[in-house]
Amino acid sequence: MSKTMKPSEAWKDGSYKIPHLVAEANERLTQIGKYGSTAKLVIKNRTLQIQFSHPTLLGSNGKAKRMSVTNSWGGANQAINTRHLVEAESVATKITQALTSGTYSDEWKDELIGRKPKQRQQSPAVQSVKEVKDKVTFHDAWEVINNDWEGRKDKLKNPHNSFVKNFRLFEIWKGNENEITLKSLQQWAEDTGIQNSVKELHFGVLSRVLPLLELPAKFTIWVEKERRNFTIKKNKDYLPNDKEIETTWEKIWNKDVINPFRKIDGINNSRNLRLYGILAIYGLRIHEAFSIMNWDSPVIIRNGEFIVINNDDEDDPTETIKYQGNDRLIPAINDPNNTEKILVIEKGKTGKRLALPFMPKGKNWFETFDLVNQPFNEVLPQNKEPLKKTKAGYRGSQSFITWLGRRNIAFTSHKLRHATNIRMHQAGLNHLAIANSLGHTVAMNQSTYLRYQGQESKLEGLQSALNDLRGKQNEIDTLKAELAAAKAEIERLKLQLQRYELEENYQRGKM
Repeated sequence: MSKTMKPSEAWKDGSYKIPHLVAEANERLTQIGKYGSTAKLVIKNRTLQIQFSHPTLLGSNGKAKRMSVTNSWGGANQAINTRHLVEAESVATKITQALTSGTYSDEWKDELIGRKPKQRQQSPAVQSVKEVKDKVTFHDAWEVINNDWEGRKDKLKNPHNSFVKNFRLFEIWKGNENEITLKSLQQWAEDTGIQNSVKELHFGVLSRVLPLLELPAKFTIWVEKERRNFTIKKNKDYLPNDKEIETTWEKIWNKDVINPFRKIDGINNSRNLRLYGILAIYGLRIHEAFSIMNWDSPVIIRNGEFIVINNDDEDDPTETIKYQGNDRLIPAINDPNNTEKILVIEKGKTGKRLALPFMPKGKNWFETFDLVNQPFNEVLPQNKEPLKKTKAGYRGSQSFITWLGRRNIAFTSHKLRHATNIRMHQAGLNHLAIANSLGHTVAMNQSTYLRYQGQESKLEGLQSALNDLRGKQNEIDTLKAELAAAKAEIERLKLQLQRYELEENYQRGKM
């Protein structure tokens, strides 16, 4: 909308006329209902009307029936004024919110504008809770939010992702009959650890449904403030150092395992953190962790194939196999005598492979990340069909990415893999060994290393090259000096030889 005010829209004192203010109100209504139906204000016969499409009734054209609402907003020989506009916009806002949340009904609308005062017929979730009871509970709010979600999900391309980002953290409100107070709402935000874009999106939902709950204005003020008060994450290419990887794990463990919101959350969080540890130690892709073969049982490599050996039963005939020739035994990770901790991956991106553990010097990350003597079913999150592919990727991978993304840390899960690559390179490991362990080609492995090589490392490389150049220049200067000295010595010797020849000729002449 143009910011320029037409002369016909201005009073003598320069203020806006009603048509201009109506246009601005409709812009605000469009923002509220941008994901669903929107009510709008129109001026008809010198009266303000609210127009919208009925969500359940069909007109003669087969589309949602057009509806209009006219109340005492101007008309009847009374000019429209700003008070009428404020009242009409307030009603239009509530209608828009009811349309987008799927809770609209004609009975509710009629009572809203005072046309037919009677008991509301719509869901209790959108009733004025003050008329039903003296307090608004978390469960009341959950019903309103859930209706909002139900009215939106069918219009979304990826409902699951939208639910996780916008609605998931409200689920714990279901069945909670405690009254919503500003303090309890603040406590919920603190306990869930909601941060960053997830916080902004969840609080956007709260801002949208608050008018339906008819809570005091202080709630709206707090929600709007918190909605915009979130920390921007660091650059997506941010690479953590080894110390940061450790402290991040410890921070999440203390908050989400030692002091979880629910006991079941603590168990799930501990498994996710052990997966975090495996990724940090081996540099695996997330889905590869679900294809580990030798965590609990040893594996042999025979004719290029990996064979799992079951040690649970003493009568198991596979235990009597004699490992001879080219057979190679890879011990179980949980074997107390296993010091190498080589991992066998059955289904990696580049096929079957062995992965080397690589930790900072003097560190035992198996102990740090609670991986010692943990059975395989306790080191990974309990996901149904984690290796099933969806449009977004492997199901287990997406679940872990979502889980870690809610923890307000500066790096993504894939950066644990890049950090392992850097750690191996800086320790001077053979490039081919690093590439094989990570399931890369050598060229890909090198490009990743160079991409994430720190500025200090790059500076050291430049300084080293400069020192090499200076060393070569010094060597050249030394050779030049030695050559000049040699030439001078040759000239001296020539002169001395000439002198000897002259002296010898002189002696012969006297004789």
